[in-house]
Amino acid sequence: MALGGAMRRSDTKGKAGARATDGGGMAGVLLGDVCEVAPSPSSDLLPPLTLDGKGPAVVTPADITDAGGVAVPGLRRLPGTPGDEFLARFRLLPGDIVVVRLGAVGRVGLVDGAARGGWVSAPPGMLVYHSSCIRLRPDSERVEPSFLAAYLAHPPVADHMVSRAHLGTVPMLTAGVLRDLPVFLPPMHRQKLMAKALREVGEQMDLYHRMIGKLGAQKEGMLGRMLADEFEELDTSGVPRGWAFGGASASRASGVPAVPPNRVRLVRTRRTSRLS
Repeated sequence: MALGGAMRRSDTKGKAGARATDGGGMAGVLLGDVCEVAPSPSSDLLPPLTLDGKGPAVVTPADITDAGGVAVPGLRRLPGTPGDEFLARFRLLPGDIVVVRLGAVGRVGLVDGAARGGWVSAPPGMLVYHSSCIRLRPDSERVEPSFLAAYLAHPPVADHMVSRAHLGTVPMLTAGVLRDLPVFLPPMHRQKLMAKALREVGEQMDLYHRMIGKLGAQKEGMLGRMLADEFEELDTSGVPRGWAFGGASASRASGVPAVPPNRVRLVRTRRTSRLS
C-alpha cells in the first residue's frame, strides 16, 4: 500500500470514530491517534551507563535486535536510581515500542512482556529508554503492539519514516514527525492473528542468532586449543607465550628485543615431528 499521500489530523477526527479506509477493512489513521508518542529524555539527564550500575536498565539503539525485540542480557544501567518524575516520564512497560530517533533512524524494538522476567528478577527491575530513542505506547483497544512494531519495521513503512527525518550531520526523527505518520491498520482480530505468526518467526530469528554467536565463540576457542596443542610455545589462546601484539611488530613483555612477525620460528614438538 502506497504511503505517499500525507493524511491530515482533521481527516481522522471529524465524526466520532470516523476513519479513512481503503474499502477492505484497512483503516488509515495517524500514529499519534493510536499511540502516546513520548519524546526522548535529554542526554543531560543520563549519566554514563555501566554494567554494574544500581539504577534502571537503559534500552539503547544497540540493544534492539534484528528480530525487532530488545536484547535483555547485557543491558547497561544508570549508576543510581533517578527521581520519580524521571521514571514516570521515561519508564518502559510491556507493550511499549522503542523507535530510534538519532543515527540509525527508524529502527524499532518491542518491549515484550513475555521476556520481562529477565529484568524484574534483578533489582531495580525496570527499564527506561535512551536519549537516542522515542517511546510509543499503543492504545491496546485499537492496535496490537506487536503488529504495530512489525508494521513500522516493514521496509516500505520504515523508508517512509526515514524520508521524513531531519537531515544533517546525523539524521534525526522527532516526536512530532512520528505523531503525524500515516499508518494503515487491519481490524483488531486480524492484527492479533498476524502478530502471532510474526512473533513465532521472530522467536526463531532470536534462537538462530544466539546459536550463531555460540558457534562463533566455540570456533575461536577450538582454534586456540588446537594451536596450543600443536606448538608448545603457544598458550591456550593460540598466541606465543609472553608476546603482546601491537603496532608494526610483536614485542616480548619481558623486555627481550622485538622480532618481526615473519622472523618468528615456532618450536616443533614431538607431535609435529611425527606428522612431518
